[in-house]
Amino acid sequence: KTKIKYEKGNKKAKVKLFLEGEFISLPSDYITEKDTQSFEKEIKEALVLGFKQFSDRLQKEFKTDILGIGMSAKSEFLTHKEFIDYDWHKEYLNTGLDFNVEFKIERTGLTIRSDKK
Repeated sequence: KTKIKYEKGNKKAKVKLFLEGEFISLPSDYITEKDTQSFEKEIKEALVLGFKQFSDRLQKEFKTDILGIGMSAKSEFLTHKEFIDYDWHKEYLNTGLDFNVEFKIERTGLTIRSDKK
């Protein structure tokens, strides 16, 4: 989900991602629910950093919008002509991208032991 926000000439695109993952294998001393939350936090931080580096490279080095941010920006204009006149491809290079990642480890089954005794 992407939202475009303009603040006094400052263009910001906020990208919200909902991702989930699962454990493929675990060591013999399997992890607890508390460990799972720590993993989720670390993975979320790594994903945000990776997406930011990726988007910076797309904007600065390749000068392209392959993420489709412009499709969301288009909804800010009443007509297609206004969007074309705005020259999104040029403005995109100066648009700040903020990534908000929601990550959850799912389907842990019996691989996770409870902290409760």
